[in-house]
Order: sequence, then C-alpha cells, then structure tokens
Amino acid sequence: MAECGLKVVEGITNDLLNHRINISANHVNSFVSTMLQRVNPFAADVRKDALINVSTGKVAPDDVSNFLLNIETNKRRKQEEMHD
Repeated sequence: MAECGLKVVEGITNDLLNHRINISANHVNSFVSTMLQRVNPFAADVRKDALINVSTGKVAPDDVSNFLLNIETNKRRKQEEMHD
C-alpha cells in the first residue's frame, strides 16, 4: 500500500463503503444536474460557425468568433508572409 502512496487507513475498499458510495452518487447527480442547465456544445441545433459560452449560452461576437475559429489559418498565412 505504501508503494502506491496509500496509507493503510485509506485503503481502496473505503470507496466501497455505503456512505462513500452515497457521496459519490451525489457528486455525479450534482454534476449531471449542472450540465443539464448548460448549453450542450454538441447538440445538432447549436451554431457551428460561432463560439458559445457553455455556462451562459451566450454567443461570442462575430469578430471574436472569426478570430478564434480562424487562428490556425491566420497563423499559417502570417508565417508564409514572413517567409516571402
């Protein structure tokens, strides 16, 4: 146990105790509940051409979205301009 960084009193079987299972289940339920209140970035009806704040559901302004979504393309273009 010491080799794994675990103390004898915190063995891995502690996670199987009923109160620990209940705590973990509550954490999972809380996480799921929180995620259901947020925007699902993978939903079919979410705009693919914009950046959406997952927490608030607000769409970033077009200029910010365009800049961030095209950053790789802009980087390559700038690099090519430097080498020419």
